[in-house]
Amino acid sequence: MIALLLLAAYCVPNNTSSAPTHIDPDTITLETVHENVKALFSLFNSHFNLEYPSDEIHKKTLLSFAKNLAHHNATHARDMDHLDELLTYTDGQATYGLTPAFARDPTEPMKGFIQDIGIPEYDLSNLKDRIRSKWNIFREAVGYQLRSAYVALVSAALPTPRSGCTSIYIRTNPLSPLSTIPLSVDLREYEVIGKVRNQGVCGCCWAMASAVVLEGMTRSTQKYFKDNSGVDQIFKDADFIASEQYIMNNSRSSINDFCEGGNYKITSMDYANQNTVDTVESEKNFPLTSTHLEKNPATIVTITSKITNKLLPYNTEKVTGTNCNRSLIRLLDKMQTSSPMTNIAVKQIKSYLARGIPVAAAMFTGADGSLSSRDFSNYKGGIFNKPCTKTGLDHQIMFAGYGYYQGVEVWVMRNSWGESWGSYGHFYTPIGNNVLCSETYAYTDIPNHFPLNTADKDKPYTERQKTRASTYWAKKLKRGDGVALDADPTTPPQSSSGGDNDIYKPGGKILPSSSSGSSSSSTSITSKIKISIPNIIMIVAGILGSAGVAGIIAKFTCCRK
Repeated sequence: MIALLLLAAYCVPNNTSSAPTHIDPDTITLETVHENVKALFSLFNSHFNLEYPSDEIHKKTLLSFAKNLAHHNATHARDMDHLDELLTYTDGQATYGLTPAFARDPTEPMKGFIQDIGIPEYDLSNLKDRIRSKWNIFREAVGYQLRSAYVALVSAALPTPRSGCTSIYIRTNPLSPLSTIPLSVDLREYEVIGKVRNQGVCGCCWAMASAVVLEGMTRSTQKYFKDNSGVDQIFKDADFIASEQYIMNNSRSSINDFCEGGNYKITSMDYANQNTVDTVESEKNFPLTSTHLEKNPATIVTITSKITNKLLPYNTEKVTGTNCNRSLIRLLDKMQTSSPMTNIAVKQIKSYLARGIPVAAAMFTGADGSLSSRDFSNYKGGIFNKPCTKTGLDHQIMFAGYGYYQGVEVWVMRNSWGESWGSYGHFYTPIGNNVLCSETYAYTDIPNHFPLNTADKDKPYTERQKTRASTYWAKKLKRGDGVALDADPTTPPQSSSGGDNDIYKPGGKILPSSSSGSSSSSTSITSKIKISIPNIIMIVAGILGSAGVAGIIAKFTCCRK
């Protein structure tokens, strides 16, 4: 008996911090953070190679880390392995645990994506937009003449006309949906996109997505310019990585704002019109150096490209009667509604991906409250399936593929939080469930060297490009291993008939959306209210002029997270 008592006493940990104690996260302050938590925070930063630009941000992140530990009842963790064990959980579809984003405050808005409310946008295939465009051109011309007349009265100097184009013109999609496509596509397996970079505390997800789209467009068309001496050798590298930093410093003609948010649509507009960005740039020339900046520096310098033979990324068209070019293709834009993605949108996105062309996307990390935001931060793998219960967008991401995962048809979505997060920086969402509003925005462009005028334009990428020299992803991904997509089903490809066997129609196991019935009705009411807001703003912008209004609206009235 004495021996048993002694053994029991020996098994009790001497370190009292090993015993789990529930702490209310809301009661934690910097002054009450336990020493064990501070030690864990240091280990966490070392483990994920995280740095903070100031003592203020370090303390802020420590507090968030401590509260998140308390939320998971894990303040007693001994080390990173023990912490990972304590944090690992599943909702039956996805697995969550320790990631580089664990210390993020789930209640704090992200600030990487800016909705382009107030920026003139025209689809000239639409009569209403053609009228709006003509009105805008007339208004700008009259406004300039009036300003010139006024200045002439008070000064001998005339104002300089606004240079460049600051209106978004949507191009009519020149590519029809493919008649047959692969059952699955993963641009990682095609090696047309490279490593996943980590944006850190900088709200530059817009530039991260923009860069990887440019990267994919460059890599996927290398076959067509490999012998072209007018294209710089750096773009012919099978492992070419595009520079986010160059985009951040230079794509700033409108609402794109360095570490404080932006939008791929504006990057596209800037490149199409060479608004201070006149080439794709390489990460070798301009590596990402701003990940530690939570706020913009006092001065943002426009940097000069180091490329000798510059490469414009997009195939563009001149917009008649304007000083603008257009290249942007709208595949989907339903930012003011949570209704399901249409079948035609699924067809178009899949067809672009099958051609090897990336598609920019966006999502609302807080669409289901702080719990869904916390789950997204802690996502490690599996099928992420959280509802879009309230509309909005706050984070730029990218469609990187589609296929089957655990028998469910999914999108492969690319994030910008490094490869220690999710499936090597990517996540899987069920097609048709509009997970965290990620099926409301899809834009892309035609690569400059894409074979638009040959029969190759209607061929999947795998038929145009048989092999790739890069092996970066081949070393990481293996179909069916629980990290990559499933192996393709044995069902042979079908023609796109629109029927039940349509290859574009979501198949496999259908996962129900986790949204409740009550939330959908409230969302629809909210959507009706929100739909009118951009229209009102556009009317005001049409009267007052877009140049000043756009900046004001972008800074103070649009959704930023």
